[in-house]
Amino acid sequence: MKETFFTFTKNSSYIFKFFEELSAELYDISNLNTSDIYGDYEEHIIILQELHKRYKSLCDEKKVLDKIYLASSYIFNDAYLKNNQEIEIHIDGHLTNFEFELLEKACEFSSINIIFTSSKFNTKMQLKFLELGISLEKDFQYTISLNKKRNSEKDSS
Repeated sequence: MKETFFTFTKNSSYIFKFFEELSAELYDISNLNTSDIYGDYEEHIIILQELHKRYKSLCDEKKVLDKIYLASSYIFNDAYLKNNQEIEIHIDGHLTNFEFELLEKACEFSSINIIFTSSKFNTKMQLKFLELGISLEKDFQYTISLNKKRNSEKDSS
């Protein structure tokens, strides 16, 4: 029993990072066991799902918010956005699905412009923009109107 608990605490940071990533990408942990990718790990997935559920119950009971549950429990602050007609966001890395969802909701209240420099290192982000119908060439800085789903400016970087 002692060794099992020690092993858990030693690896818990990886487990909770995994939970954070699922949350940030808006992926429901209950869907893991339906994925063929994880078919060989069914028992492990069941344990992770149970740990996730029990930790959520504990957080609820103690009235504590862990960012693992932020995407499923936040309240969108539209009053703040109504006071800001235009918002400009500079992105250097990658936006998660949760962050994209927030920005798309923000478009209902404000003009959202994203400043983004495309490169060979952020192709995943470029693909996210392409899913929105926004095509980007590599090695350019863009001002992207998220409301209009198009580039409003393009500069060489």
